[in-house]
Amino acid sequence: MIKVGIVGCGLIGDVHLKLLKSMKNIRIVGIADRDTERAKSFALRAKNAIFVRNLETLPEPGKPDVVHILTPPFTHAPLVCTAVQLGVTSV
Repeated sequence: MIKVGIVGCGLIGDVHLKLLKSMKNIRIVGIADRDTERAKSFALRAKNAIFVRNLETLPEPGKPDVVHILTPPFTHAPLVCTAVQLGVTSV
């Protein structure tokens, strides 16, 4: 089972969420967005994934193997660095 995290819950996040939910051997474990209400909504649709405001605050059960970074492009570099520091194997 591959554990997936999603960072950014905008329009493209909806596309990724729907696609990920349709895949076998994928479990969405963590959702991060500065808008916690939006993150909470995504987490419920992802079958109760953990939701947080920042990627670095995901507790251990929500640590993903893979992270989809779906925020504006200028924010990607620091988020990739955070994901790597958390031990994520694929971004």
